[in-house]
Amino acid sequence: MKIIWLGLAAAAGGVQPQSAPRPRVITTTRVEPVASCKDMNWLAGEWRTPNPPPNLPSSRRGPPIVEEYWMPEAEGLMLGLGRTVTGAGRPSFEYMRIERDRKGAIRFYGSPEGGPAVAFRLVVCSPGWMTFQNADHDYPQNITYRREGDVLTASVAMLDGSRRQTVRYDRR
Repeated sequence: MKIIWLGLAAAAGGVQPQSAPRPRVITTTRVEPVASCKDMNWLAGEWRTPNPPPNLPSSRRGPPIVEEYWMPEAEGLMLGLGRTVTGAGRPSFEYMRIERDRKGAIRFYGSPEGGPAVAFRLVVCSPGWMTFQNADHDYPQNITYRREGDVLTASVAMLDGSRRQTVRYDRR
């Protein structure tokens, strides 16, 4: 986070300065508590949007089939793969990982279409619920996974909740 300090310098004896002072840029580091998460394996498994059309032919546009596959956590690392098939051409995909660093901080990394990974830090974790945020990312800034029984809900949004998109998955 960068803070711009616009201080006004007062000249001695009440004389006004010839030009405005140059702004100083001060870089600060926010120290925030690390969200603790003992068990993330509730996310592991094969997840798919409910009732996709069987064998969607490529010539017909229909509801998209959205899938996520998550491997169980091993030594602080979960790997995931997302795929969306619309029947209108090449499917889209995303490589994902959830990683716990040496200090215990947990981050989600998304790599849409195999591009550079973007990190989101864990801010909420409870059994069946994880929320990750990155205020500096254009979109999304908030990623939430929530599981209830054999239903997984994934949502992306801005920090203020706007532009929310939610996908409901069933366990396969």
